Amino acid sequence: MNSQTSPHHHHSRYVRFYLVMITLVLGGIIFLLALNNNNSVGGFSLTGSSVGIFENNSVEKNTDALAKILPKDQSKAKNTDSLAKEVSTSLTFTQIPAINQEVDVEEIELSFSNVNADTKIKINNDLLELNQLDDVNVRISGFMGRLTADASALSLDGVAKSIKVNGLTLSSQAELGLQLDNVNYNFFAVQEIQFHNLNLPAGNGVVKAADKFSYNLEQEGLVFPYFSGKLTIDHNSALPLTLEGVSQGVNVKGALLDINLQ
Repeated sequence: MNSQTSPHHHHSRYVRFYLVMITLVLGGIIFLLALNNNNSVGGFSLTGSSVGIFENNSVEKNTDALAKILPKDQSKAKNTDSLAKEVSTSLTFTQIPAINQEVDVEEIELSFSNVNADTKIKINNDLLELNQLDDVNVRISGFMGRLTADASALSLDGVAKSIKVNGLTLSSQAELGLQLDNVNYNFFAVQEIQFHNLNLPAGNGVVKAADKFSYNLEQEGLVFPYFSGKLTIDHNSALPLTLEGVSQGVNVKGALLDINLQ
């Protein structure tokens, strides 16, 4: 008599087959997740973002991870909102920006004349007598504090390592407190100042970038997303503003043409 396989036996075999397949699939998923977690920093990752194919192009990134890589003293020097390539940049221009920011700079040079009772310089809260001077030349080393300036006047409020006034050097083992209040200057220069989104109104001049690009500005404004370098304002020049340093691009805004260099 031929034996017959019961329907119950077939059903049990199918259940075992499905259980084995489900176990294999779940095991594969767990293995891939573990591999992804172990290699997410420097190796293979299943959940990575795409990047530019050219070196130094802007890339999508995790800013917290970037902060761990960069030294703390570079937090002010770098614009961590972008990894755009920095290129050498220079500008001579008729317009002067308004500045009001905290700075930490190596050196400031300042010249002014027509000294009057409203011209006040305080060092460690002591008023510096300037009434008998026709021209005043000030050189400040290691200044840290607030800088406020526009096309005609300048103010400083902070501390400095040393201050030289008309060749006379004032220094101390401790930092010197320094206050200049609304001084009408003829010449002003600051080394290694940094700007984020420096916006210049329409004017005339010449902007150069990366030793390859040169553009004559004719009643056109500019925006530097990031600039680091030397700023000079000389009221004896036809183009009083000079910038020399590096930038992460420049936007030229004209009446007929907009140019965006990144």
